[in-house]
Amino acid sequence: MLTIARACRAVTGVFSQPAVLTLEDGHYTPDTLVIKSKRRIWLECKSAEELRRRGETERLERIARHFAAWGEIFRIVTDTDIAALGETVGNLRYLAQWRSVSVPEAISRALPASAQVRELEAMIGLEHAWGAIADGWFTFDWRQPLTRNTQLLRSRERVWYEPGFLRT
Repeated sequence: MLTIARACRAVTGVFSQPAVLTLEDGHYTPDTLVIKSKRRIWLECKSAEELRRRGETERLERIARHFAAWGEIFRIVTDTDIAALGETVGNLRYLAQWRSVSVPEAISRALPASAQVRELEAMIGLEHAWGAIADGWFTFDWRQPLTRNTQLLRSRERVWYEPGFLRT
């Protein structure tokens, strides 16, 4: 989950177990705090099995009400949520190495409307191709492994991956 949060372009900070909060019915330590677009998103990571345990859902609902009363965003992320992302995490990890590649304006203006990754590499070079993908110039099916045969579609404006649990 930390990989996913750190890959989101609007995220400016990710903190693991950021604070111990005192609530009227005890103490609570959120798993993760994500700062995104000047908003705080508090995340609790649980397995779906843990949520089925007696009282756990009620406990987290009470905690969620506290955060709502404070005007904060609180989300529960399960292993099922992460599994549903398919290859997304692997794709994000791979693209992280290309995020620092700057795509010159002349190249970005000439990007094709549609191409496979290997075709894009042949057109603008390996580094610029992967830099353009990492920089949100293209969309593709994030749930599938990103390979040289992946079909890319040019985005009208740059679009970066953002998981549902980080949407505000």
